[in-house]
Amino acid sequence: MAHPLYDQPFILYTDASADAFAAVLTQVWQHEDYLTDQDKWRATPDGDKLRLGGLNPTNSFASPLTITLEGIDDDFDWDTAYRKDPTFRTAYLNALKYDDATDNFRIGEDGTLRYLTTEGWRTCVPDTLIPTILHGSHDVLGHQGYEKTYTRVRSVFYWPRMSAIVEDYIKRCPKCIVNKTAKSKPPGNLLPIDVDDVQSMAAFETVGIDFIVGLPFSDGFDAIMVVIDKFTRTGIFIPTNSNYTSESAAELFLQHVVRQGFLPSKVISDRDPKFM
Repeated sequence: MAHPLYDQPFILYTDASADAFAAVLTQVWQHEDYLTDQDKWRATPDGDKLRLGGLNPTNSFASPLTITLEGIDDDFDWDTAYRKDPTFRTAYLNALKYDDATDNFRIGEDGTLRYLTTEGWRTCVPDTLIPTILHGSHDVLGHQGYEKTYTRVRSVFYWPRMSAIVEDYIKRCPKCIVNKTAKSKPPGNLLPIDVDDVQSMAAFETVGIDFIVGLPFSDGFDAIMVVIDKFTRTGIFIPTNSNYTSESAAELFLQHVVRQGFLPSKVISDRDPKFM
C-alpha cells in the first residue's frame, strides 16, 4: 500500500449488494515518470493504447482490456525459445521452411509463431514465457478472476491447455488466496474427541474409520478400510474395493473388528455420502 498523489486524478469503482457496499479508489497516472518497468504493459480498450499503470479516464472501460506483445522485453529471443520449446518446436521449424501457413501455423511479421484459431490468428507462447504473460494479464491488472483473465489471454495468445493453466495460476496466486473472499459455505465447528471420557480410556472403545481408495489392484482389491483405535493407536487394515457400500463396510467391520472381541461404543468417520 502507498499514499496517493493528491495532485493526480482518481477513479472510484463501487459495487453493492443487499448486505454490503464496497469501493476501490484507483490512482490515474498521467505521466510516464510515475510508472515502473513492471507497469509498462500496454492495454487496448477499443483499440486505444493505454498504460496499465495509468488509465486515461476519458477512455471507455466497457470493453475488457487486451494485452499486447509490447509488454514483453525487447531482448526476448523468440527464435531460441521456439527452437527449445517442446510444444512449438516442430511447428516453428516447419513454418520457417514453408512460406504458406502449415497446419494452421505461420510466421508473423514480428518473427513470432502464429496459430489460426476459430477466432483468428494468435501468438504462440513458449513455455518459458507463460509466467510472464500470466503475470501481466492477472497480477498487473488487479488480480481479476478466471473468466476475465482467460478471456484477456486467449484474445491474443495461444498455447495448449491454456484454460487449465490460467485457472491453476489464479488458484495459486498468493494475493488472491489472502484477499479474495471465499464463496464456499463456512465450515462447521470441529468436534474434538473427548479423551477424558472414562469410556474412552480403554482399547477399542473409540475407533475411527476411513477408506483409502483408487489403489492398484492386488488379489482383486483396490482399496483399504482403515480402523484406528483412538486409545492405543492400533490400526486394523482391511482389504476391500473402491465401490464399497455402507452395508459392505458394516459387514467388514463385524468380521474384522467385532469378531476379534472388540465392541466400540463410539465410531468416528468422515461425512461420506454413503454413511449419511
